[in-house]
Amino acid sequence: MDDRGSTTPEEPAPPDDAASGRARERIERLRARAGELEGQARVRFEQERAHRGWVQIAYDTWDMDRRRGGPLLSGGLAYRIFLFELPFLLFLISLFGIVSDVSGKDPEQVAHDSGLSAAMATTIAQAVNEAGAARWWLLVLGAWLTVWAARSGVRSVILISTIAWGLPIGGVKTTVRGTASFIGVVFIAFAIQVVVPGLFAGGLLLDLVMFVLLTVVTFIVILVPMRYLPHRGAAWLPVVPGAALLAIGVRALAVATDVYFAGRLGRVDDLYGGLGIAIVILLYLYLLARLFVWGQFLNARIGGVTLPARTEAPEGVP
Repeated sequence: MDDRGSTTPEEPAPPDDAASGRARERIERLRARAGELEGQARVRFEQERAHRGWVQIAYDTWDMDRRRGGPLLSGGLAYRIFLFELPFLLFLISLFGIVSDVSGKDPEQVAHDSGLSAAMATTIAQAVNEAGAARWWLLVLGAWLTVWAARSGVRSVILISTIAWGLPIGGVKTTVRGTASFIGVVFIAFAIQVVVPGLFAGGLLLDLVMFVLLTVVTFIVILVPMRYLPHRGAAWLPVVPGAALLAIGVRALAVATDVYFAGRLGRVDDLYGGLGIAIVILLYLYLLARLFVWGQFLNARIGGVTLPARTEAPEGVP
């Protein structure tokens, strides 16, 4: 009120306060809408679980993987495979060097004649030349370390299968057959990757046919040794779903390698050197190990393994 008794009009709110108020209201509406959609999704998911068996199986597989440390098991397996690849590549490089000495051909030509790509053939040739006269010793050392690393990988695979099927965890023992199977699967996978680029040289229909055929071959290569892993029931049926999942995933990763990982390796090598390459390879191996672990839990779920229902933790206990 001024000196003459009149009132002054109220000053309008600052524009910034009005804008922030509208923004808060919009955020609250979005939160409410998101909560509503989440509730509808939960209801729909529960309905699908009740009416569709495959949805329930997929959920139980995910739940078993999460509650039994699937990501941790996958990381350990990926690390073991990475440790296996180092002496395995040392053995192959030494073998290429010896073959080049016996045949009188250049190491790069030997690698190229084996079906390897030009980039990989060049890399192997450089490694062979750096090895020099120590190729026989490196061959023996690589072979011994390959077998040792394969035994470690087999123990990891057996342990994962034992955990997935809920079997008693005792002393995990490896056998000659298990070690040979592990090395054989890796070698066949390497050979398939060498042959694959030459197979996909036709049109779209031919490429699709070759993709299906390679998936079937990969499925058989995985199924045969997987039947010897710890599980319940008959020899073949309990491991078929996991082998099929892993085979399809391996072929999908092969496509991802051509589309993503191959180019990424070149760029990472320029930026970060050998450490960057190791990181990309470990990422690829982790995805591969993740597929194997999911396959084992899928086998266990279809085989009748279930987990006890979760109970609410007491108040104050995380």
